[in-house]
Amino acid sequence: MKSWKKVILIGFILGLIGGSIGLYMYFKPVESTSGMETDVKISATELFDAYSANENEANAKYLGKVLEVSGEVMDIRTTDAGRTALVLATSDGMFGIQCELEEGVDATSVKSGQNITVKGVCSGLLLDVVLTRCTL
Repeated sequence: MKSWKKVILIGFILGLIGGSIGLYMYFKPVESTSGMETDVKISATELFDAYSANENEANAKYLGKVLEVSGEVMDIRTTDAGRTALVLATSDGMFGIQCELEEGVDATSVKSGQNITVKGVCSGLLLDVVLTRCTL
């Protein structure tokens, strides 16, 4: 009977350790892109054209990398999560580069038609090319 109690106690302790590590990883803050080194500097039109020409090749070059993208602000939106997203104009009149800003980034001074440079992590193509965790 004592061996079962030891097994249960060890299982409980391992569960606590595993749960603690899981909670730490879940709530661990994400590094801001402003302090990260830029992998690629590119214009909004060049980035969109690369994805339009061949999505697989563009993913190999840009997906998950920190990009510095320059272009004209076409639209300013609020995402479903309540964050501000800037859409940079491209050669396609309907679609662009959607730049979802990091929490705490002040975009009140940004206006449609303004040329800006945004730094963020490329998440790939979903109608628009999406950059997340962006800073100005």
